[in-house]
Amino acid sequence: MWGWNEQGQLGLGDEISRYQPCHLDIVNCVRNVQLSLGRAHTSIIVERVPGESVDALNESSGIKSNGSRKKVDPIAKMREEKERKKAKKLAKKKAKLEKKRALAAAEEAVRQKEMQLLKEQCKNEAEEKRLAELKIKEEE
Repeated sequence: MWGWNEQGQLGLGDEISRYQPCHLDIVNCVRNVQLSLGRAHTSIIVERVPGESVDALNESSGIKSNGSRKKVDPIAKMREEKERKKAKKLAKKKAKLEKKRALAAAEEAVRQKEMQLLKEQCKNEAEEKRLAELKIKEEE
């Protein structure tokens, strides 16, 4: 890589312009490398070697972190987002199931109460019938 580097666009970890090609040593950390170089940018797309961290890749390429920016592993970030969405979906499903269970429990309580009332009504009707029969016997 070489060229104007006043804003660090070469990705070498400094802002020194290069007037001759210089080597970007990322061979040990990556498998595939795709480059896009333009007048005011440098883009490098890489596939990490399993077991190599983003820090190792950054160190080998000369990219420095200024401490204010957190180095982010895009794959880990994608996995975290996927897990977050999965957890949210599971929580929503769980809440829906709990709501269904609560509704079923309330319906069961109403049904039990209705059965109790029917039993009491039948019991009262049976007692009334028995009393009526006793009255009839007494009158005879």
